[in-house]
Amino acid sequence: MKQDQAIYLVVGIAFGTLLGFMLFTAWSDRPLNENQSAFAGQTPPPTGPAGPPAADAAGGGAFPMQQMLQELKQKLDANPDDDAALSQLASLYARANMWPEADRYFDRVVELRPDLKPQLANFYHDAERWDRAIEFYTQAIAAAPRDPNLKVDMGICYKRLGEFDRALELFGEASEIQDDHWQALFNTVIVAGFDLGRYEQAEAAMARLEQMRPGETDVQRLRERLDAARNGDAG
Repeated sequence: MKQDQAIYLVVGIAFGTLLGFMLFTAWSDRPLNENQSAFAGQTPPPTGPAGPPAADAAGGGAFPMQQMLQELKQKLDANPDDDAALSQLASLYARANMWPEADRYFDRVVELRPDLKPQLANFYHDAERWDRAIEFYTQAIAAAPRDPNLKVDMGICYKRLGEFDRALELFGEASEIQDDHWQALFNTVIVAGFDLGRYEQAEAAMARLEQMRPGETDVQRLRERLDAARNGDAG
């Protein structure tokens, strides 16, 4: 996650291996490896204009994207419902920052594997494509309305879009589902305290957090930052 006010937002979902098949890593400086997952917490891809494929770190040459695209499309010609090939193709396009193509293929993936909506939401979350992530989080929450982690992660997307009240609503819903959900409390302190200056709300979440995790470094640091903000100390 990106740093915010010298404090990090905290996601609720742990990134891990996909069930059933593996996605190619979408943004490595090495040739793609089918044993790696696009959702394994790699460095996010660039979000600027599309450029040439990344160089191969091993040899410095151009990434053999065209060859891989051709091979994957041949697989899809033989089997249009090959979810592994579709996901790998989508990840290749994401690596090249060709998002319309990536979006189209990922949409097809979740048609075949609707259980992967949370992972796709996480993928777009790490790519900082907040609207797209929210779209998948919304669908995932519809299928699992009592999952507090999904609500926390979607709340972070809304925070990144500047929709702070909606973010707080989602953190609050996560806390109602699980009253000791520390990520929901931690992020409530950040948004209520630093973004909105609602110190009473931030202090309530902060007190609960300190009760749950006394002496933890990140919690102590958050307390220091909140006190500094309340005292008008930007540093």
